[in-house]
Amino acid sequence: MNPEEQAQEEVKDQQRQETSVDDFLKENVEQVENVKVKFNRFKSPFEIKPLTNAEMEALRKQCTKVTKDRRTQQVQKSVDQDKLSDAMVSAAIVSPDLNSQKLQQNYGTIADPVGTAKAMLLAGEYTDLLMAIQDASGFETSIEDDVDEAKK
Repeated sequence: MNPEEQAQEEVKDQQRQETSVDDFLKENVEQVENVKVKFNRFKSPFEIKPLTNAEMEALRKQCTKVTKDRRTQQVQKSVDQDKLSDAMVSAAIVSPDLNSQKLQQNYGTIADPVGTAKAMLLAGEYTDLLMAIQDASGFETSIEDDVDEAKK
């Protein structure tokens, strides 16, 4: 190992020692707040919550179709991305309550919270809301951005 590589290893060792497990305990991690998304057509903003990894895994599982090839006996799984997007919207919206009977009756979407959201919103608004949910849930931050931020 040349002197430059050795110096780099020493710096990495020092950084590892400075990082404590305590930095990663729940009580020391910054909590993510709900986000308000305002559309001009509505008097009040929509309130959305960030989705956790566990919630996303459950939604992904609900939206996964399993098929078995009869000839080869191989099992294939595929995620219905449209269904997953709809499930994310339904799970993340805190306000308005998409399960409200009054709201569903008004939009003619009885027992269909996703249908209520789709009936309420224009296509672009629905997409903007989905993007806000993804952003709040950490999907918009690339790992490169996080690495650059950690280096500062």
